[in-house]
Amino acid sequence: MLNLDVEKLSRLPTLPTVAVEILRSFADPDVRMDEIARLIQADPALTGKVLAAANSVRFGVGRPVADLQRATLLLGKKVIGSLALGFSLAAASMRRGPEAPYFQRLWLQCFTQGLAAKTLAERYGGSASHEAFCIGLVARVGQLALLRHAFAEYRPCLDDAVHTPVPLEVVEEQQLGFTSRELTCNILAQWKLPPSFLQALRCRCLSATDEDPTLPSPAPTPLQTFIVVGGRVADFIGAPQRGIALVQLHDAVSTLSEQVEDEVEWLIASVTQQLQANSALFQVDLTGIGTPDELLSEATEQLTRLMLEQVRTDTEGGPSAQHLLAENGELRKKVEQLTRESSTDPLTGLYNRRWLHRNLQEAIDRSYAQRSFVGLLLGDVDRFKSINDTYGHPVGDQVLREVAQTMQRTLRSSDLLARYGGEEFAVVSNVASLEQLQTLAERLRQAVAHTPLQLPTGELRVTISFGGILGRPTGDVNEFESCILGETDRCLYEAKEAGRNRCVCRQLDPRGRDARPFLARSAPLTLPVDVRLFPDADMENVAPRRKS
Repeated sequence: MLNLDVEKLSRLPTLPTVAVEILRSFADPDVRMDEIARLIQADPALTGKVLAAANSVRFGVGRPVADLQRATLLLGKKVIGSLALGFSLAAASMRRGPEAPYFQRLWLQCFTQGLAAKTLAERYGGSASHEAFCIGLVARVGQLALLRHAFAEYRPCLDDAVHTPVPLEVVEEQQLGFTSRELTCNILAQWKLPPSFLQALRCRCLSATDEDPTLPSPAPTPLQTFIVVGGRVADFIGAPQRGIALVQLHDAVSTLSEQVEDEVEWLIASVTQQLQANSALFQVDLTGIGTPDELLSEATEQLTRLMLEQVRTDTEGGPSAQHLLAENGELRKKVEQLTRESSTDPLTGLYNRRWLHRNLQEAIDRSYAQRSFVGLLLGDVDRFKSINDTYGHPVGDQVLREVAQTMQRTLRSSDLLARYGGEEFAVVSNVASLEQLQTLAERLRQAVAHTPLQLPTGELRVTISFGGILGRPTGDVNEFESCILGETDRCLYEAKEAGRNRCVCRQLDPRGRDARPFLARSAPLTLPVDVRLFPDADMENVAPRRKS
């Protein structure tokens, strides 16, 4: 354990004076905008940034803004405070040398936490969004102070937290004797920022509260919840241990919504979109940050590996091992649950679309390496809209479950079946020829057609149409995935147009580049079966692109 002087670190300024003074003005509701403009003018760099923001697309008006007084009036006090804080933290975080990657990752996490807290405040209310943004930005200034003034001592903490599932605060307590969160609270107190800043972080920092630890903790305020959840989003997007961060993010979001998985996906998508939109303005390095689907897929892969491996522990039985062993059972339970939820469709129990894309890409990579074929089928339940309209959505759900179970019983264990979306299903298979793919599609079609659904009013017979593509990847495997999905969808459309309840399968021509030349000239397998499910229903009331 190191004995760093926390009070000394707290006294060292990590933000320019101008930014701190602007933030302090939040506490005074009567502060005049000309006073804000006077503070900004003391920092030429900040003046330029504020004018640039006022003239940007985000805040633009009809004519250019060249006057700082007009810019402050246009943007407003709270937006000015957010910009000043963001610009100042960005400047403080831009370093060269061995510290640079650590500063850049920290700045990404600071900015992400601010954006996430602001997004949540706008969605759920109970707190001003710009205030949530500012508090999210400064929630990690303790880490910034440690990086700037005790890098040699703090670097091992960050490295350990990156390479093990041990929370950073646990590592900090073990190696430093205090946490960066405690240091953050001390710094904010030294800066004499508005009380709301410290209160929003106080429930997460034992050393910064005067409450009796033996008494029950009060329920967190909405602002405190937004900051905590925003921190989990920042850990997920900006930290390598995304699997564990995703588990923690799900736990945090469960305090806001019962629809946890949908809310997590929405939040990640919204925040990453805002990061992209504001990255240039706030000098955020988004190198290595992928799309929301890529981030979630990476996290799911990490969780899967955690389920297959023993969680790393300290072999000497030190505090780290004790913590992991104490948390291991609960951690494994959460990892198992989240892995199941993130990979399966709740209605049918099949793999979901995200898991399909991951496994399709793996099948393509394997096919490319082995110079073998990969087959893809897309199946669409015929006239599903009419089923819902005639019998109701509960019966429609029952149809999807029955179709899923029927196809699952028909497939080989080596084939992967997933719900692609709505009434569509997908199969990834390692068949060796077009004839084998056609046979597989026809076997699935017949199994569904010959398995009637038993309803209280009688028997309901359901049919399904299939489109299939067999291909051998050459060149860019990412381009191949997009191509095989698109061409399989075209074959499915042809099966629908040809009368439904049939299969259309083709083979990609590896010499082609465009979509159409990829198709081989082999004749499609079409097996017409005239089965009218609802002879009295209006069959023309279907989607314009593909018949149901």
